[in-house]
Amino acid sequence: MGTSKRGHTTLWSRVEEHEDVLRSQFEERERELVELNRLTAHRLAQAESKFAAQQATVTELQSELFDAKAGAEVISHAKLDEIEILMQDLDRANQVGNSKTA
Repeated sequence: MGTSKRGHTTLWSRVEEHEDVLRSQFEERERELVELNRLTAHRLAQAESKFAAQQATVTELQSELFDAKAGAEVISHAKLDEIEILMQDLDRANQVGNSKTA
């Protein structure tokens, strides 16, 4: 019986040692996972911040582009109006010139 009891104690001791090793490995992996989650959250926050900044830049550039396009259209319409006035003046001048020669 003594041998059996000692064998049982040795077996139990080995089981406890194995549990300690597994617990230690689990705790290490848990720490690694917590750190990985922290780093991932930090990187996500950085990416979201960069995205927000780039989105703001895109919105600003779209606004500037719209303003530039509107300005170009105003200039284009003004030039067309100016050409129309010059054409009307030219027509009048030709009519006056034709009526003096007739």
